[in-house]
Amino acid sequence: MPVIYMYAINTTAGKDARLYECPIYRKPARTDINYIGSIDFESDQSAKHWITRGVALLCDIK
Repeated sequence: MPVIYMYAINTTAGKDARLYECPIYRKPARTDINYIGSIDFESDQSAKHWITRGVALLCDIK
């Protein structure tokens, strides 16, 4: 995954069903303590496809 720059957008539009809400963690241990946030990714596959495979991102905090 390339470097991702994040910024906030204030919107009242609904969420697109094709987006997968991918969680971001500080460390490989997937706990609430290590959870940072999530990013919505557009995909040809349904969100259930990625959830079943446990897809998540790890943050490099160096």
